[in-house]
Amino acid sequence: MLGLAIGERSLLAAEISALGRGTTRRLQASHLAEFKYPEGISFDTPQALGEALKQFLRLEKFSTNLAVVGLPAKWLMVRPRQIPAVADELATDV
Repeated sequence: MLGLAIGERSLLAAEISALGRGTTRRLQASHLAEFKYPEGISFDTPQALGEALKQFLRLEKFSTNLAVVGLPAKWLMVRPRQIPAVADELATDV
């Protein structure tokens, strides 16, 4: 799986692998790289940013087709929600 941590001027990429099964399962990050947004390209030019990111991922030889994206909390607008209590085993799957 590809992990992307999005920032204002760059993003961090990591290839994530799951090791083990069940409660002994753990995640391992490997193949780490930083993508600095090219001059003149930003979130205001999403198509150009996407193309530059695609080239970066190919150049760095990231080879997964699943991704998890992390965004800075200050970019989010949230509303609190009450959810029912759930067993620990089920909560980790959510």
